[in-house]
Amino acid sequence: MQQNTYIKYIILLCVICFFSFSLQAQTQQKEKKTEKKNYYTIWGQLAMLGKSQAEIELYLQQEIKQDQVILIRDKVRASVLNELRNSRLAELIDRSRDEDDFRVINNQIITAIRYAGLELDQTLQESIKEEFGIQINQALQ
Repeated sequence: MQQNTYIKYIILLCVICFFSFSLQAQTQQKEKKTEKKNYYTIWGQLAMLGKSQAEIELYLQQEIKQDQVILIRDKVRASVLNELRNSRLAELIDRSRDEDDFRVINNQIITAIRYAGLELDQTLQESIKEEFGIQINQALQ
């Protein structure tokens, strides 16, 4: 009888050890999958820290390929344009009557560009000029 109970305890111990090792292996595999970085978010974080576009791109080029950096930069440009569209900038421009209104609009555009870290991005400034018909004040540069 004692021998049967010892065998049962040994089998139970082996099963517990097996499941604990397999659980540990599964958690290690999940950790590797979650290590993937979101470089779009990193761009935003660096921009919030006051880094320039050149500094952000230099940092990202150390992490990823140049083609991916260009894709991320284009995505950030698109998000700035979408932000300006969603803030009804075109309606504000249509309703503006004097120089102070245009100053407010210009400040809104500059804030959106600086928030994204794209102060010196000529392509974005040209896109804004094409879409909204407003030239950004030289105070940005």
